[in-house]
Amino acid sequence: MATTVKAIIDRVLLSAGFQTSTSYVSTQEMALANESARVLVQLPLTPRRIQGTIAMTVATTYSLPTDFFELVPDTVFMENNLNPVSWPTPPMVWDQYRAGNIQPGAVLFCRQFGGSLQILNPVNGVNLLFEYLSYNPIQATGGGAFKPLFTLDTDEWLQDDDLLAKDFKWRWKKEKGLDWQADQADYVGYMRGMLGRTQGAMTIRPTQPWPAGEPYTNLWRA
Repeated sequence: MATTVKAIIDRVLLSAGFQTSTSYVSTQEMALANESARVLVQLPLTPRRIQGTIAMTVATTYSLPTDFFELVPDTVFMENNLNPVSWPTPPMVWDQYRAGNIQPGAVLFCRQFGGSLQILNPVNGVNLLFEYLSYNPIQATGGGAFKPLFTLDTDEWLQDDDLLAKDFKWRWKKEKGLDWQADQADYVGYMRGMLGRTQGAMTIRPTQPWPAGEPYTNLWRA
């Protein structure tokens, strides 16, 4: 269950032997909680996973959702259409198609450009479906609007409570002039553990070089 930002801040202050407040709106504590939120949303953990839809027309540029953080690999397809979708399309391939040197055929070629999605050969009247990770790890209480930062005590943190609490704790102690290095180390250890548990296998694409570099031996030899 999601926890309110006030409950998380209260927990940290009580553990440090400090008094809690009836509200943290427009306080240093809320500002530090938002600083933590800005950092934690960048981690490849479990932000909100959302189904996105783009209704294709004859246009070649479409707006991505305003909270679009990154595409979930292997989730893009055309509704009621079995033809493959290439998103992202490598820049060199895209330029070749744009120049007319090669023809796209049945493959739908897409690339993200800023806050837009460019589609080389849109299929008019067909929906492009995909899953993406949202920038908004916070939700107003009671199933309200999703948001990128805390503004109210009742706003709920949708990711791991301990992760936010540990990151907030060392930042808060540092601002108060208290010993904070051990708490930062505790956060880093917890964060690395979460990354190890939640990151799955990497999607390897034919156009993507192997992360470890070239093999040390000729793999085609017995």
